[in-house]
Amino acid sequence: PLGSAVSRAALRRQLRILQEMGCNAIRTSHNPPAPELLEFADEMGFLILDEAFDEWRAAKCEYGYHILFDEWAERDLRAMIRRDRNHPSVIMWSLGNEIREQNDPKNGKKVIKFLHDIARREDPTRPTTAGFNSSDDAIANGLAAVTEVPGWNYKPLAYPRYRAEHPHWPMYGSETASCISSPRRRTRRTASA
Repeated sequence: PLGSAVSRAALRRQLRILQEMGCNAIRTSHNPPAPELLEFADEMGFLILDEAFDEWRAAKCEYGYHILFDEWAERDLRAMIRRDRNHPSVIMWSLGNEIREQNDPKNGKKVIKFLHDIARREDPTRPTTAGFNSSDDAIANGLAAVTEVPGWNYKPLAYPRYRAEHPHWPMYGSETASCISSPRRRTRRTASA
């Protein structure tokens, strides 16, 4: 147990273990990463999905970021992007994870558009994304269409439908169940006779 302090040796060891498992990309859920993580990712060849928020205006917990969102979201997102945009490992800016506004047909699209526009002004070279766990609502309410690469949290059986309905969207599984996709639980393929 290391607490929240960054131990460079421990972080490098964790990344080395991930590489040995075959991992080549990291989503920095659910907040901006430590600068040391990006430094090592650049050096070791990881791809980074840099994530800013786990909460917007709609509360997930009593003392969450929603209390600060209106006053700080723009400053915090700008600061993260300005700090991290010179790292070649960073490939996308995540504007949120499982945010409650994905279920809000009135305000969700407005909030993600506000954040998307900030990200594009600060760095027009990388796409925006978000991790949607209410993916059907995120699509219906227009949030997924604002991001350039929507991410789906769980529900992999719906991916073919999303692909069929939106064939021009790049998309990915932003959060999936490790209990059925662990590198140690590989499914064997057998040849048909």
